[in-house]
Amino acid sequence: MIEYKTVGFDWGNVLNDYTKHTEAMAKYLRLPVEKFERVVEKHVRDFHLGLPEMEFWSRVCSDAGVEPPQEPIWRRLFDQTVIINDELFDKVRKLKGLGYKTAMISNAESPNVVYINERIKGTQYDLFDVYVLSSEPGVKEVKPNPRIYLIACELCGITPKQLIFVDDSERNVKGAQAVGSYGIHHINNKRTIEELSDVLGARLQ
Repeated sequence: MIEYKTVGFDWGNVLNDYTKHTEAMAKYLRLPVEKFERVVEKHVRDFHLGLPEMEFWSRVCSDAGVEPPQEPIWRRLFDQTVIINDELFDKVRKLKGLGYKTAMISNAESPNVVYINERIKGTQYDLFDVYVLSSEPGVKEVKPNPRIYLIACELCGITPKQLIFVDDSERNVKGAQAVGSYGIHHINNKRTIEELSDVLGARLQ
């Protein structure tokens, strides 16, 4: 029987809901959400790896045929629209109380890394033992590539088989499974909490 020691969580659309953030950015650029998402998908990997925000918007807007913003908008619109998943943060707190290490493993753009780092002390963000954020120096890797999960395991002092990883992207879950970790595809809080409880044999509800 595997002894799990660490539970890792994706950030976007797991520990928060940023659906309205996507909608707000599309509206700002006067683009349909579907087109905005399609164009962003072409450039978001570079953004996740540290591409400066204004260069990101230059590329996106060039492809979309619209004028780029004249100032950074990512963080401002994020602050206005993000919804924190307090219920799941509460389960992170319970996991810590049960003796598990916790990790945040995220494809995080530089504006979001700043947001997270500002909240590591004094908020629910200080519940994590390890932060593996794709655009930070020393990481520079994105899910689902194996190395980002292995970095998290090394920082936690565990083997990949001792990690449970929760992500809303099935592709990223499969990336964790490929290195030997247990992956949970986050659809909603209820299902994630139930599966975590079952796998750990601990009551988290």
